[in-house]
Amino acid sequence: MGGAKPLDDGTHWLYANSNRIPIVFGTPTTSGLVTQIPITVLLETLELLRSGLVELQYLCRRWLEENTCPFERPCLLLLSNLTETGITTRESEVDLYRSIVRSSLPAGSHILIKPHPGTSNRMLGLIKLALRDYRISILPSHIGFAPVEILAEFVDACRIYSISSASVLLIKLFNSNIETHCLTNDLIKAYFKPQWQDYFIRANDAIIKAINSRQDDLYN
Repeated sequence: MGGAKPLDDGTHWLYANSNRIPIVFGTPTTSGLVTQIPITVLLETLELLRSGLVELQYLCRRWLEENTCPFERPCLLLLSNLTETGITTRESEVDLYRSIVRSSLPAGSHILIKPHPGTSNRMLGLIKLALRDYRISILPSHIGFAPVEILAEFVDACRIYSISSASVLLIKLFNSNIETHCLTNDLIKAYFKPQWQDYFIRANDAIIKAINSRQDDLYN
């Protein structure tokens, strides 16, 4: 690397990558710029990943055929790792998902659950128990391990219920409207630990703003 320094012109992420220099994305540089990967590069990278995962695409289609009805459009609930990171208690995270589902889906609805990599089996069991009035299918590990941005078959077949920035990414990547970004500031106040609430309210406001901006671009 010869002591070279990353550029501060908004493309220094590319320089850093080509020279194997670690940088922290989303943090201001010395010039005040925020490290940002162009959406075109992200799209191309994910498309390249998807094109190389032919077997995963087949497994997704087969699993959907075997576990969903031809004319139904189930909900795909994307779990987060709030408990494992200390943002909520286990009970509060379970109550959060239950509140989201009950407020928008009638009993008996089919819900596919995509675990977060940090989701424990105990947490999955508690969520299934809390949602026992619904038809619950948990994505198997050989599919659920992949980021949802790679699982195009599920995005096409399901209504996506997300509480994270995945909501924004899915809109950008698939050029379509995510059904439901489920996290609201009221839910944050009800289920997140007090010391985390202000931070997540600001983050959630930014996510909603980005979603609304993208939807305006799509429909105008």
